[in-house]
Amino acid sequence: MSTVKINNFEERTFKRNFGLSKQIAKKIYNKVPFNYCLPEKNFLMALDFICNYPTLHTLAQKYNLTERSIRDKIWMSIELISQFIDPPNINWRFLSEETPRCLKPGSGVNDYFLTAVDSTACKYASSDSSYFSFKHKEKVLKYQVLVCTRTGIICNIYGPEKGTVSDITLFRRSLKIPAYKLYQDPNEFIIGDKGYIGESDKILTPFKKYRGQPWTPNHELFNNYLSYHRRIVENTFSRYKKFKSLSVPWRSSPSKHSMVFKIVTYIINCHIMGDRIDKSPPTFIKFRPNEQQEEDEEIDGPPTTTATNATTVATAASVSIDVQQQKQQQHDVSLHSFPNVSLSPQIGSISAVSN
Repeated sequence: MSTVKINNFEERTFKRNFGLSKQIAKKIYNKVPFNYCLPEKNFLMALDFICNYPTLHTLAQKYNLTERSIRDKIWMSIELISQFIDPPNINWRFLSEETPRCLKPGSGVNDYFLTAVDSTACKYASSDSSYFSFKHKEKVLKYQVLVCTRTGIICNIYGPEKGTVSDITLFRRSLKIPAYKLYQDPNEFIIGDKGYIGESDKILTPFKKYRGQPWTPNHELFNNYLSYHRRIVENTFSRYKKFKSLSVPWRSSPSKHSMVFKIVTYIINCHIMGDRIDKSPPTFIKFRPNEQQEEDEEIDGPPTTTATNATTVATAASVSIDVQQQKQQQHDVSLHSFPNVSLSPQIGSISAVSN
């Protein structure tokens, strides 16, 4: 394999061997300035390493090089790629034209969410016990990922951190910092799982069942709605794990792992965004009140297919809730300060109605 170039492969073969299309590979390769003289063969060896994560001995036999030589070429290529590719931009969350309404009980009518946050763990082969995660029962490197709920675009990554660090600590070290500009609009929220309970001023989390406290269909409906919009994060994590360098135990340093994680993030965003990834991201957008949006929808005509599907899901959930409420007529428990939650016909949203 003395002459290895991107154009020498068929599209299907290239995608199977390197985990991405030839178009995206060329886009990444062209990011490195010409004066750095990155050979195309070294670039493909780095992609092979990221996608398949073989041992250096296997790569040396495959490319007819010594292990030391191929190690130097691979890490030189990975360092150059991670240096010149664009990192995720927090303003990419504004690329979606649709704005889900906020379901937080007791919140204002103008509250909304655009993103969901969660952490993922990558296996780490280390003798340091501080990387051991009791949740995953092994040593891991943790990353926090912020994903747009409508488009699936990765807007922010943070890490790596040791496996002992909790999800809420990752959030407080990263997205809660004012530099990320997530607090420009007090009406914007983020969706998170139960690991983020404690940051209710910015993160919408599911309700937890506590012994001796009432649990009603309204709580169940709220949790199901958050789970419906948060599933995009789990789909994103499955994309990461298609690359073996992120799914099998990592054998090098955490700093090198972060470079690989950044490159894979860029590859995933290229699949989703296409040419938009090279354009300037939109600036801060403050969304209009719900009443103005409803007036615009009446003028523009019937809702889109996405809105129709979401309304169907919301209607089905409403019927399910009515049936459960009939079964609980003999055991009715008041919600005290928790407001009744009613389904709105607009984009399957739920609005809070005071008692």
